[in-house]
Amino acid sequence: MVFKAKRNKKLLLITPFFHPNVGGVETRLLDLVNTLVNDRYRVVVITYQPLTTMVKGPIYEKKENIAIFRIPWWGNDLFHRLLLHPFFEIIYIVPGLLLASILYLFFKHRSIDTVHTPGLNAAIVGRVISFIFRKRWVVSTHTIYEMDVRSVFARACRFLLSASHSIVALSDPSKDELIKIGLEKEKIHVELTWIDHERFIPLDKENCRKKLSLGKGFCLLFVGRLLPEKGVDILLELAEMLPQMTFLIIGVGPEETKVRKAESKLTNIRFFGFIEQNLLPLYYSASDLLLLPSRYREGLGRVVIEGLSCGLPAVINETAAIAPLVEEAVYRVQATPDAMAKLILKVATSNEELNEKHAVAPKLARKLFGPNNVHGLYKAYGWVN
Repeated sequence: MVFKAKRNKKLLLITPFFHPNVGGVETRLLDLVNTLVNDRYRVVVITYQPLTTMVKGPIYEKKENIAIFRIPWWGNDLFHRLLLHPFFEIIYIVPGLLLASILYLFFKHRSIDTVHTPGLNAAIVGRVISFIFRKRWVVSTHTIYEMDVRSVFARACRFLLSASHSIVALSDPSKDELIKIGLEKEKIHVELTWIDHERFIPLDKENCRKKLSLGKGFCLLFVGRLLPEKGVDILLELAEMLPQMTFLIIGVGPEETKVRKAESKLTNIRFFGFIEQNLLPLYYSASDLLLLPSRYREGLGRVVIEGLSCGLPAVINETAAIAPLVEEAVYRVQATPDAMAKLILKVATSNEELNEKHAVAPKLARKLFGPNNVHGLYKAYGWVN
């Protein structure tokens, strides 16, 4: 399909989390901004100084066709501690973004064509400013909420999102969930994410292992935020159950102390903390399997896509939304230590099957998660026909 783009458009992106905050959503939004600029669009980002990581960025950052406002905010990782208390999380996240967005649009509303708010907290801001300034407003979801259609949460989401001009869901299961709670099917677009396939490429495994001082044993890799819901405890239990295998752990978060403690006790754990995006292909290429032991229903786990693009198959929670899309390059399993350990032991001795998945993974990633996927967002923005 040929898309006819409308150039000279300007997007206001309102998000609590943006680079240099660390996470899959942050990386995806940074890729989006860079893609917009490469396609000759203009972007303004209103966000916070990183709320969950220590690294800070400039309060105001200006580049060609990009302006980023980072609001200094308090909390010291308060966001993660409020995850089980949605009302207080809203009180923490929404006010600063709302005030900054209103102030910006008061002076610059004529220059903005579309407002994009990723996630539900930002969507509250989007609903208010869309009503005040009458701008096209697009919401994107980045998780599957597992909503009970009769719950207060589901009714609140329906009320909130129904006022948007378009909703961008990360997968078909996400779209189905939104339709189930009563949102209009016609306004929901599915946009598979995309990654930089020039950066995430298979590298020579032996050379990568030499650079990381790894031996020839079986290596398992975890990349992600160190949160309880990401299955960090499952990961550490697996390391204890499989002492003959090496576990490479990359990430930051509240569970870091627990990971460091396990590393001091177990000789088969290597913890690297935060690793820059451009260095991740080295770790993906050095490993035999990627682990995604999440305790919740993951959406399109970005690290799975990056790993596949580097030729690394993954062991993932069987409920993950990405699973049906990449069936031939992953192993699906119940996210428990026993089930995962049993599968990993089987895979480690099934060289032929594992090699087949290694071979098919990059082709599948390029086919499904290429740069043309951005047109799903452009359509939602009203920028392509």
